[in-house]
Amino acid sequence: LGEDPNHSVPPDAVVDAASSRVWNEILRRAGPSAECEVTLLLISPMTVAPTEYTLMDIAFNVSGTVADDPSTPQGRAALWLEEDRLSRMLNYFKLEQRYVAAVLLHSLGAAKVITEKHECEWDGILCEDDIWIGQVRMRGQGLNGSIPPEVGALDSLKVIDLAENNLEGTLPGEISWLWKLKELYLSSNNFSGPLENIVKHGELKRLKYFWVDYNKLTGTIPFVVAEMSSLRYFVVRENLLSGPIPPVFGRKKKLRYLDLSVNSLSGELPLDLTSGKHLNFLYLDKNKLTGVIPTEWAYFNNEKNVKAVYLGNNLLTGSIPSTWSNMTGLYNLQIHNNRFTEVIP
Repeated sequence: LGEDPNHSVPPDAVVDAASSRVWNEILRRAGPSAECEVTLLLISPMTVAPTEYTLMDIAFNVSGTVADDPSTPQGRAALWLEEDRLSRMLNYFKLEQRYVAAVLLHSLGAAKVITEKHECEWDGILCEDDIWIGQVRMRGQGLNGSIPPEVGALDSLKVIDLAENNLEGTLPGEISWLWKLKELYLSSNNFSGPLENIVKHGELKRLKYFWVDYNKLTGTIPFVVAEMSSLRYFVVRENLLSGPIPPVFGRKKKLRYLDLSVNSLSGELPLDLTSGKHLNFLYLDKNKLTGVIPTEWAYFNNEKNVKAVYLGNNLLTGSIPSTWSNMTGLYNLQIHNNRFTEVIP
């Protein structure tokens, strides 16, 4: 919170169950120096009516003045919120979630699933304990739209699956605020802009599945990926990425599947890329990688369980390590269209 007076809390403040949850998380991150404590009151979030704020206050607090423009997803969600009967019975944090869910669906081109029912009953929305939105699953629904920055306010989200649609635009950096997120599937869309946007805040420490392949993402693979300590699958195949492969993936002891293929990545192969204990699949083909295969690659740390290594269609030179013949589980090795000077042992 720092020294910002706009984020201070009166010493005698009383908060409901939802806001207590949020403030306790803030204090947890603040560490032992925090000088206050939030007490959780057992007040049902479905029975506390808004009294000191209007429904439009919610929209403005989350989205700013764009919520006053009826031509935007935020404005359409705000107008709907004012007419929605259930919204009049919700406390601040539940009302905020309902508004954000409506903005998300309007922005994705899925407004048709918005009803007067609780948002946990909307198609594609799954909740935890029938209260907090934990999953958004709308794969292959023919959606045409974009992901709004408001998605970062859904702080209980664990799964986002919007793959195989026609979504476009840049990926909002607010996604990286979702510190509970475990699975992110955005494959086969038309997203553009820097890949770095989606991970720049470094909060995705619980993320296990990262699939953004078959898009139009640009820029480099950011070093902040090193902060994604739970990563198992990292798939950015067929984008417009450039620059070197950062030396961070070898430190991912849980990483099983790495696919950086069909981009414009350049530079040499990172020395420690094969040191992961669980790496099974490695796809680096169809890039502009140069240099020799490092001697550190002679032995994969998980050599008996490596299934596939794709290095084809690059600018690699030198030879193939003879020790690769010991990888008894390897069923697919592709090294064609390089500049190797020695034949396979």
